[in-house]
Amino acid sequence: MPAYLIWFTGAGLAALAGLGVWNTVQAQAAKTRRDHQDAADRYKHSLSLASEGMVQISDPVQLAKLIARYIQSHFDVDHVDILLKDPQKGSFVFKATRGEGRVPQGLVKMDKASIFVRWFSHTGNAGREDSRHLTFAEVRSWAQDEARRRENPEGFRVIQELYQEMRRFHASVVTPSLFKNELMAILLLGTKTSRAAYVPEDLTLLATLANDVAITVRNSMLFVNLKRTNRRLESRVRQVENLRQKERENMLQAVKSLAETVDAKDQYTGGHLDSVAEIGMRFGEVAFEKLGLPLDEKRRDMLLTALQLHDVGKVGIPDAILTKPGKLTPEEWVIMREHANIGARILAPLEYFKDAAYVIQHHHENWDGTGYPHHLRGEEIPLEARLVAIVDAFHAMTSDRPYRKGLGAEEAVRRLRAASGVQFDPILTDIFIEMVQAHVLDIAA
Repeated sequence: MPAYLIWFTGAGLAALAGLGVWNTVQAQAAKTRRDHQDAADRYKHSLSLASEGMVQISDPVQLAKLIARYIQSHFDVDHVDILLKDPQKGSFVFKATRGEGRVPQGLVKMDKASIFVRWFSHTGNAGREDSRHLTFAEVRSWAQDEARRRENPEGFRVIQELYQEMRRFHASVVTPSLFKNELMAILLLGTKTSRAAYVPEDLTLLATLANDVAITVRNSMLFVNLKRTNRRLESRVRQVENLRQKERENMLQAVKSLAETVDAKDQYTGGHLDSVAEIGMRFGEVAFEKLGLPLDEKRRDMLLTALQLHDVGKVGIPDAILTKPGKLTPEEWVIMREHANIGARILAPLEYFKDAAYVIQHHHENWDGTGYPHHLRGEEIPLEARLVAIVDAFHAMTSDRPYRKGLGAEEAVRRLRAASGVQFDPILTDIFIEMVQAHVLDIAA
């Protein structure tokens, strides 16, 4: 096989040399692009890791501690401190500190006069392209800039103060945590243990973490304000409820005084209201339970009011009829029966007693529809009215009257049973008789 010897001229050698340089440059550029892409990928991964577990945290102190721990681990810094805003005082309190003790001894907060608070709360950094961070290298260069000193002596004094404060805290980076330009927190980072500089990707990641803190602090402040507002509203509601309860009690006492006036007119029926109320409440508790019905506070109060005031309408009945020692004539009974309507008219205008007024108006209705005033029958009659009717009748039968001696409990029970399903609710009658016979009710036999 023949051998070939190739000769290159000087120009040819130069061209080859140029081609080699070009290839080297191209290779270096490709490597740089790969490095940048790798860095971007690492940044995205770091950002994803930083976000995990933080999005659900609503306690700003807990979040600050988590972020401080993450920053120290990810950036490998010698210390990190996070200050959170106290919304009441406007100061910034150290809530998360990790690494070597870089916080000056005894310092627990920064007040509004602190240079960091002033710098990030006002427009001192408005002229900078990146107003989100302060780096020690940057501030030091400002502090050594004689042209800056000559052009703006007042601004230069602020820079000097900033420089001294960063030295005092051994801070390589200071990052504000802002929510709509309101300063919520301050992040102080020390030096990386590798002594490497903070790169733009580092500062971007810090900005993201600071944003998480700002949102959480803001939400916490809103929550605190909401709780404070709720407490004030609850206090006002309690005051109104107390006033309404007092008003109700005063109204009840006034109406009870009317009923007691009627009760006291008759030596034979005196004490009837209290006895009916006491027996009726015990009966009501058991009856509602057996019927599987709730007896909440509102319904309990309504039942008690109806029991206490069921005869309040008798205040409108002439004394001659009300205290007549003998039996009433048919004409007198017509007048006497009006006490149910009169009682309802007395109570109905009072908001608190409307339900009780309806019960009082119908506590003389009969199960078979022969009662008064509206001839309601069966379950058309309010449950509480059916209950009051049984207690009222039983107490009346066992009480002495001018024209007869009170019946014994056994005879009264017999008459109740005979009227069951006619005058009285049969189910309630059975429950009441069972309680009487079991001596659950305090009734003399």
